Amino acid sequence: MKIFEPEELAGYLEYTNLKVESSSEDIILLCEQARQHSFATVCVSPVHIALAAQTLEDSEVIPCAVISYPLGISTTETKCFEAGDAVSKGAKEIDLVINGAWFHSTDWELFEKEVTMVIDAIPMIPCKVVIEARLLTEQEKITASQICKKAGAAGIKTSTGFQRYEANEEDISIIRKAVGPDMLVKASGWIKRYAEALRVIEAGADRIGTTAAVRIMNDLAALS
Repeated sequence: MKIFEPEELAGYLEYTNLKVESSSEDIILLCEQARQHSFATVCVSPVHIALAAQTLEDSEVIPCAVISYPLGISTTETKCFEAGDAVSKGAKEIDLVINGAWFHSTDWELFEKEVTMVIDAIPMIPCKVVIEARLLTEQEKITASQICKKAGAAGIKTSTGFQRYEANEEDISIIRKAVGPDMLVKASGWIKRYAEALRVIEAGADRIGTTAAVRIMNDLAALS
């Protein structure tokens, strides 16, 4: 088993709290732990992004807001406003949950239009698109990933985690091959231990969205 240096592993981890019951104290703790471990980002709901940005001020940890979570069925115009509002409140990255119905109706033109419009609404801010891989065929995963790349997305995220999806090597590999080596691939969905994180990293993930980032770091420490 590969053993990462702690700072190397931390750079993969996006520490996440999207629980509806999360308090301000929960978000502050999330950010303080992220700062302590030097995680790549914290991912929070738009309602908490101002607090996260303030708590992470003078830190290299990036505050990321997750837009239209968990179902992605807001209108495109609403998503554009929500993303822009989150950026105005301190978000430095956006995770955009897409409308999954367009995949199954193969309405790729609407899908591409939405991704493009949201990216255009937040110039210079990286946007990762959540495609909910569990619900897609292999070809739909490929097509969606390639459209996101064409539209200028910074990355592809495999899942909201809302669908009880477990991130897996096959999906990461499919997406990685579809977008090539230079685009972020974010694994998300029930990654809670170091061994699980290692598997998706070895499959091609650059980032891991997880509520268990501290536990994963503790797992690594126990191996050292």
